[in-house]
Amino acid sequence: MFANYKSIFAIAGAIRFSLAGFVARMHLSMDRLALLFIVVYETGSYGLAGLMVATASLVITIAQPYWARAADTYGQGKILYLNTALRFISFTIFIALVQFSFPIWTWFVAIIIAETNTINAGSLVRRRWIQILPDPKLKTTAYSFEALVDEIIFVFGPLLATALSTYISPVSGLVASMIFVVIGQPALARLKDTEPNISRNNGQKSSPNILKRKSAQAIILPVFFVGGYFGSVGILVVAFTNKVGRPELSGLLLAIWALGSGFAALLNGIVGTHIAHAKIFLYSLFFMFLMSLGFLIANSIPLLAIILFLNGLGISPVLVHAYATMEKEVSEEELTEAMTWVTTGTPTGGAIGSALAGQVIDNFGVKLGFTIPIATLFLANLALLPYFREWVRLRSRS
Repeated sequence: MFANYKSIFAIAGAIRFSLAGFVARMHLSMDRLALLFIVVYETGSYGLAGLMVATASLVITIAQPYWARAADTYGQGKILYLNTALRFISFTIFIALVQFSFPIWTWFVAIIIAETNTINAGSLVRRRWIQILPDPKLKTTAYSFEALVDEIIFVFGPLLATALSTYISPVSGLVASMIFVVIGQPALARLKDTEPNISRNNGQKSSPNILKRKSAQAIILPVFFVGGYFGSVGILVVAFTNKVGRPELSGLLLAIWALGSGFAALLNGIVGTHIAHAKIFLYSLFFMFLMSLGFLIANSIPLLAIILFLNGLGISPVLVHAYATMEKEVSEEELTEAMTWVTTGTPTGGAIGSALAGQVIDNFGVKLGFTIPIATLFLANLALLPYFREWVRLRSRS
């Protein structure tokens, strides 16, 4: 039943770099939620909190492809060490500004500088899988496993961030996320035996070469709107639990959401399929939209938990098969950058989603706010239409 998983972990070094990658990207499930807690605690405004998260997300979108290209050009090890140092220093400054009650505008300046130093460790790990796998058919299993890792991260990360921010101090969740980075990224950098070869193009490739391809646009644009769904759901869950007087349950609800996605990722890696990756991507994206309609009837914690779990079932299949589809459209020298571009739009989409949801919550209430994730997934499906011919071609692949 788990033969595919046994095969990929029988490869020397696979367990070590996957584990290091797990620790290195743990912060992804904690940072934005920790920022929400900080701003809401200090100001009481969900609108301002959404704007802070939106600013951070936008900067991440811009920064990540450049770090990915640098990793291809100079090697993952050098870039990871440099990124770790810069990220630690810049986030320490941000936390100091909050702790010593500096003006809020200084927080925004600091978070912009800090999030400039965000590297997509998940893409670096996926690039290592491509490097070491002897059988291309196992790539879907490897992608599915990393999607499962992502969901495990998004199960425990929000729980940890919520507990620390609620019971210790608002900034403690962000401090914990920094610790994961300082441990995980150098650990991954030290694993030279599985580090991908340095790109032979010496940095001459530029991101527009990927972005100008219709196949890349066809994948990136819908995932951008999926990012809006992620961003809006996060702030809505926090607002809903505050509304019903149970703020400590926000992390648990987000963990249940991730649990649904993790279950789907595990099943995807076990079963495998001969269906084209593009087809599964399309089916999963439409399934996510249908499940999001459940938010219209969310009026209690238990019901919201069920709705979030069902929503989560579509997430990992969308991302796994987005990666697999993109991989076939680029050269080896572009792989890390391409893997990063698949989801690099999600922070920007998340920025818009969280900011919009925050404004709706402040002005019209949580119930109307739940229309935002529905709208973003509708737009994600609508974004497929301009690339209809491209999707026909991608679907024809087995």
